[in-house]
Amino acid sequence: MESVLARLQIRERSRLRIVKVDADRRPELVRRLPVEDVPSIVVFRNRKPVAWLRGRATLGDVDRLLARASGRRQ
Repeated sequence: MESVLARLQIRERSRLRIVKVDADRRPELVRRLPVEDVPSIVVFRNRKPVAWLRGRATLGDVDRLLARASGRRQ
């Protein structure tokens, strides 16, 4: 997942802010989020979770998630 997030961060730096959370160090934050598996990706809009992806993901998976979260078709 590190390489997927790094590529996404470079490609979308003007549009997205990517924050990585260590689930072992921040269990209270993980409990507040819609996270059932680690790793997970949670997309927020206006500080509210709008979409999430459970488990390991490819860049294509993340692109589709972001498209759904923004209402774009892909």
